[in-house]
Amino acid sequence: MPAASATSVRPLSANLHVRLLGDGAVFDAQAHRRVTFPTRKALAVLAYVALRRQRVTREELARLLWNDVPLEQGQHSLRQALYQVRHA
Repeated sequence: MPAASATSVRPLSANLHVRLLGDGAVFDAQAHRRVTFPTRKALAVLAYVALRRQRVTREELARLLWNDVPLEQGQHSLRQALYQVRHA
């Protein structure tokens, strides 16, 4: 994997890096693989939580990422996105 600039890759841990520019991607350096997500919203959830660096409520995430639907539907979509992040 080519070296990335400090502005495009931010380490989440010693072995996990997220790139938010371009198509966005998560890299697992220990496993030498790109982590893929079935939806861009799943990547958005991970990126927001990683960059926020403080507690984020589920309601806050649902309102932020699914602001065009009722809260209950947004919370359901958030649960699906969190499942996708955990199983990526």
